[in-house]
Amino acid sequence: MGLQNTLLYLFLFLFLVLLLSPSPLLGASPLAAQKSALLQWKSTLQNPEGVLSSWNPSVLPCNWSGVVCNLRHGAIKRIDLNEKGVIGTLDTLNFSSLTSLRHLDLSFNQLSGAIPHSIGSLSSLIFLALAAILLVRFGDMHIPLVQTSEDWDALGNMSMLTVLHLQINHLSGSIPSELGNLKTLNSLALYENNFNGYLPSTIANLTNLTLLSLYTNNMSGAILQGISPLINLETLVISDNHFSGIIPPSIANMTKLKFLYLLSNQFSGIIPAELGNIINLERVFLSMNQFTGSIPPSLGNMTKLTYLFLDTNHFSQSLPSEMSSITNLVYLDLSANGFNGSLPAEICRGGALQHLSVVDNQFSGMIPKSLRNCSSLRRFRLSGNQFKDDISQAFGVYPNLDFMDLSRNNLYGELSDNWKSCDNLTSFLISGNQISGRIPPDFGKMYKLERLDLSANKLEGEIPREFGQLSLLLNLSLSNNMLSGRIPDEIGSLTKLLYLDLSANSFAGSIPAGMGNLEGLLSVNLGKNNFNGTIPVQIGKLTSLQTVLDLSQNSLSGEIPTQLEGLDKFERLNLSHNKFTGTIPSSLGKMGSLQFIDFSYNNIEGAVPDFRGTISVLFTNNKNLCGHIHGLHPCNSSSQGHGARRRSHKVTFIVIFSTVGAFMVLILCTIASVSICHWRKGRPLEQENIVVMNRNAFSVWNFDGKTVYEDIIQRTENFDEKYCIGKGASGSMYKVLMPASEVVAVKRIHPTETENPLHEKQFRSEIQVLTETRHRNVVKLLGYCSSPQCKFLVYEYIEGGSLANFLKSEEGGNWIG
Repeated sequence: MGLQNTLLYLFLFLFLVLLLSPSPLLGASPLAAQKSALLQWKSTLQNPEGVLSSWNPSVLPCNWSGVVCNLRHGAIKRIDLNEKGVIGTLDTLNFSSLTSLRHLDLSFNQLSGAIPHSIGSLSSLIFLALAAILLVRFGDMHIPLVQTSEDWDALGNMSMLTVLHLQINHLSGSIPSELGNLKTLNSLALYENNFNGYLPSTIANLTNLTLLSLYTNNMSGAILQGISPLINLETLVISDNHFSGIIPPSIANMTKLKFLYLLSNQFSGIIPAELGNIINLERVFLSMNQFTGSIPPSLGNMTKLTYLFLDTNHFSQSLPSEMSSITNLVYLDLSANGFNGSLPAEICRGGALQHLSVVDNQFSGMIPKSLRNCSSLRRFRLSGNQFKDDISQAFGVYPNLDFMDLSRNNLYGELSDNWKSCDNLTSFLISGNQISGRIPPDFGKMYKLERLDLSANKLEGEIPREFGQLSLLLNLSLSNNMLSGRIPDEIGSLTKLLYLDLSANSFAGSIPAGMGNLEGLLSVNLGKNNFNGTIPVQIGKLTSLQTVLDLSQNSLSGEIPTQLEGLDKFERLNLSHNKFTGTIPSSLGKMGSLQFIDFSYNNIEGAVPDFRGTISVLFTNNKNLCGHIHGLHPCNSSSQGHGARRRSHKVTFIVIFSTVGAFMVLILCTIASVSICHWRKGRPLEQENIVVMNRNAFSVWNFDGKTVYEDIIQRTENFDEKYCIGKGASGSMYKVLMPASEVVAVKRIHPTETENPLHEKQFRSEIQVLTETRHRNVVKLLGYCSSPQCKFLVYEYIEGGSLANFLKSEEGGNWIG
């Protein structure tokens, strides 16, 4: 027995040696030709000894990396080089030697050039994957994979092909009808290419298809009617195209369908009730189309459904209560539609719901109780609706919650300490509600919080010092509340903060110097508060600022710190309506990123810097500014550090104020000889005094004449056409809303008329007549301005149009003039 066993083992050994060794007998087998073809291809690659180092002439191909042989037939049956980093071309690979190949996967390599027409000789091939093989090493170039129709003909010869994956190759043109000849196909992936046109009707021949993926192309047409015969289809992904038409009732024939992705197309019409008959559906994506109507109750039959995305369409009406039967639902997105009514009471009946978004609809009523106990929730978005409920009672504890957005609703009540138990919460957004009370100090224990937006509510009290523990916070918005007190020094601990908005509250005290520690800030808005003191020089450390620094409408004083020059990236600076003094640092003019700057309503004097680029600068109502900006007089040499001197030309502004009594009494106020000296021919002129008569007359605008002049120029944007309400022979009429909400009519004399000496006499005569005339049908003259730059008259504004229009109306009668 021992000898027999030995002989048997020896025979088997010799058989294997004969079978596997490169003998003259095997040298004539297909394996030798295939080995030669693959080695020839390897020699043309850019990195042959890298990933294909095992492809050695002295080693049998069956032992090469990525190669599998059929020993019985002595031939290669499988080549799988998926994601092997192969770099080179395919045009040197002789597919004619690989006729026994059944599986070829070259996906996700860097192979360029067209596929050789010899690929059509792979008649035994059942799996062909050439996905994303044409990515070049530099740039974003792609070389077309299929260049001629002959290449498609070659694919048509593969009558046994079951898998064809050509995705991510920037293929272009239309899909040819010859593809319908591959009747054995069960998986066709052509996504992320540049295919256009209609899907050929021959696709209906591929009745064995279980997967059809065409997403991210430029295809169009009413595709769903044409593919209804594909009754074995399990996955249909045609998103991101231009497909149109309706969902036909015949879609119910696809009873095996599990995944339906139609998002981002131009589908329209209603959702047919027949869709609910496909009870195997697990994921339905209909987002970003033009669907209308209501949701059919039959969708409640799809009890296996886990993903339902209907967002960004034109759906309306209320949701059917049958949706509560979809107990396996994990993702539900109904955002950006016209849904109304209340949410289904048992929307979280199955306890599987993780993502719920109903943003920007018209839902109302109370928050369903099932959501209070829906501990599975991870992302919860109800913003932009009309929900009305007590926020302290409507929500529970969500240990898995990551994102909560309840903004723009009618929620009321006070914030609960329970939110601190949402250990994974990173975003808590509840702006635009009616929430009152104080901010709970325990909010400082929401250690993973990155975004906190409590703006536009009725919150009061101080910012809790515990906020300093929110070390991951990126965005803090508490604006438009009734918060007060000082900003806690602990705010300086939020070193990762990018956006800070505390505007429109009643915060007081000084701006903490610790804010300079927040060096990552991109935007700061502290406007419309009661801050006082100076701007801390540490603000100059906020070198990352990119959008806005707004300190307006406070009681800040002192000089503008020169350290602001280090903030050379941000676009908007608003320091208006404060009590700043001194001059504007000239270094601010070097900040090329600035697009808007507002110094208005302060006590700043001196030269306004010459700002770089195109920038809007507001500077009205300051002490005495000069510069090259339109609306300012030029500076003389002594004005740079001590404030600008006044102009040499005279600006006269008369304000006429009437009081109510038994008679209408006209009080004429004249600001005479508002003069500013400048240097002329090397000799300074004498500065003339400002004469103000009957100062009480200015109570009509609460400013002096120079201020009124500047207000009119600013409010009309230097007499822009959009404020003009009429034109005449000598001038144009403008409607002007003054700072204290008074509305006046301003008649600006045409510039050509102001240069005419005769017109000056007429101008003065008109003023005299109007100041001496009083009648209920004659509009009151409130003042005038006469300067070399412009002349205008300021009248009481009367609604009802011009006198000419009045005379033509029925009320005006038959006046003849």
